[in-house]
Amino acid sequence: MFFPWYIVVSDSMNPTIQKGDHMFLSTYHYYIFNIHQNDVVMFAPSEIFPYRDWVHRVVALPGDRVDITNNIISVNGVPVSYPEIESEDMSLVVPEGMLYQKGDSPSSIHGLVPMKDVLGKVIAHF
Repeated sequence: MFFPWYIVVSDSMNPTIQKGDHMFLSTYHYYIFNIHQNDVVMFAPSEIFPYRDWVHRVVALPGDRVDITNNIISVNGVPVSYPEIESEDMSLVVPEGMLYQKGDSPSSIHGLVPMKDVLGKVIAHF
């Protein structure tokens, strides 16, 4: 199916995508286009969240430097406009084949995820 739809069961993308919202996923988008910073994507279950498919925002791509200082995320030295993050200060360079992701909720899970775990791009929600 090219555009499967899902019902959101988590608050991790709140306030952008609400629990109970419906969303459409483009499963073939990344066969044609590259993943970009700020894309909202669905991931397959992985080490970071092993329970079910999940949706988060791409914060940084391979080779990007991610810094979290005083709960503010910067990518390549530029603060990003996402909500604050509840995290200890840290700094890392995203390895090849990985993405740095987080939900829009300040307390959502964040971290590195293999690019191979991306199932598709969220193209609409309501």
